[in-house]
Amino acid sequence: MKFLCLHEMGTNSKIMAAQTAAIRHELGSEHEYIYVDGALECEPAPGAELMSSDYSGFLHYFNHDSLESCKQAMDDLDKFIKEVGPFDAVMAFSEGAALAATLMVESKTPKFKWAVFFCGGIPYDLPRRCLMSKDKNANVIRIPTAHIRVQGDPIWPGFGRILSDICDPHTREDFIHDGGHAIPGPRHPARVKAAVKCIKRTMMKV
Repeated sequence: MKFLCLHEMGTNSKIMAAQTAAIRHELGSEHEYIYVDGALECEPAPGAELMSSDYSGFLHYFNHDSLESCKQAMDDLDKFIKEVGPFDAVMAFSEGAALAATLMVESKTPKFKWAVFFCGGIPYDLPRRCLMSKDKNANVIRIPTAHIRVQGDPIWPGFGRILSDICDPHTREDFIHDGGHAIPGPRHPARVKAAVKCIKRTMMKV
């Protein structure tokens, strides 16, 4: 499987590689992971400075108060997919998940066969110029999706839950943990194994 990987706001590709190392190890060595950095600089996410001693750039994909910025990030990501893809799946964290999901909804042709979202950000409903919601956007993502998320995100309310709500419940898998706005790592092996089981169940639906 070839994964496109998108990081959260205030980190970068190197940090995401470290954050997902335990997950990727459990998934096996036969997969390929391609990372894309955001184009905009920003303040580091909580704890990001401790994870990036060799790289000072803390990045994000788009300005959240600008739909034009979101559209530009979508265009850039779409161009990257055409040049480097095709990809079997996307593996995205927080803001990266919001961008990937928005692109998936807005695209006329499928970009991925399935998706893995960690604490997924809320996608934009571009025609309505607002964030998506379960009431207005139910089942807009119909490919198999794995949602590794927390119950009541302590940093970004609604993250994870809303993205899960707009995906097809028949092809959706959820693993809800109490580890905060984070990707399960080696300090919590039980969470890692549960997250990987969720991902593998989703993979079987492709």
